[in-house]
Amino acid sequence: MATRILRSSTILAAALALSGCASAPVERQQPMGHAGHIGALLCPAEDGLRVLQVSPGQSAARAGMKEGDLITGFQGQDMAPPASRQALLWDVHNKEGQALEFTVKRGGSTLKFTLAPTRKELYSEDVLYSVLRDEVMTGRKVSVAIVVTLVNHTTPEAFKNAEALSAWKAGMRDSLFNFHEGMLLNKGLLRCGNYAVVDRDKTKQVLDELHFQMSGTVSPETTKELGKMTGASHLLFLSLTRYRQASGSYQDVTNARLVAVETGNVAASVRFQQTLSAR
Repeated sequence: MATRILRSSTILAAALALSGCASAPVERQQPMGHAGHIGALLCPAEDGLRVLQVSPGQSAARAGMKEGDLITGFQGQDMAPPASRQALLWDVHNKEGQALEFTVKRGGSTLKFTLAPTRKELYSEDVLYSVLRDEVMTGRKVSVAIVVTLVNHTTPEAFKNAEALSAWKAGMRDSLFNFHEGMLLNKGLLRCGNYAVVDRDKTKQVLDELHFQMSGTVSPETTKELGKMTGASHLLFLSLTRYRQASGSYQDVTNARLVAVETGNVAASVRFQQTLSAR
């Protein structure tokens, strides 16, 4: 699966444990596909992509790449233009097992490396990472604000009173935010220096100022205003619904939509699901 495919607004299904539910077992997410990788942390530089880290035993290390190398060419293309950097990511993701040629500057020397991407399993969070990594590699400043738009329970009568239901919704909002904030605080992207996650308190302040209501839908106008006031280039909208199953268990379904503020387009859309045992 490749970065450009992941830009589709198609809902992608995967199983993922959601923190904050006391009755939920800790489940291991199932892979949703695979892609190629070379085992190197790349970040944008003025003339190409800088290698910040090389994983021992992976393709880049075996070929001889080292931390500090500057990738200036790939398959005969100059890596200075942002579109060329994104093409590199595309090919690495899609051409698993195929020989690819990299031109690297190391000190005063120009080196050539030929290496083949190896298989890496993809998980649902990789959908979000891939889109954000595409943007980060252009060199533009990328920041993400998390907005929980809806928390819903299809059987509210399961709670003893409205206060209990309200407390559950508040707890789930916190869990949703905390989990996805931890997911987005990807160490590799953060090391590039042009990626950030908007502070939770700042986002909350903006939502309060806009009198934002949890309705499950957000207008393009509100999206632009949220982006402007938080300074975010992207907004991650989250909505969760808990369904009661015939067996007495529950299923939590979380929809995550990553929206580019400038265009209002959905850059990625992912569904997380988890089944909770009956109490």
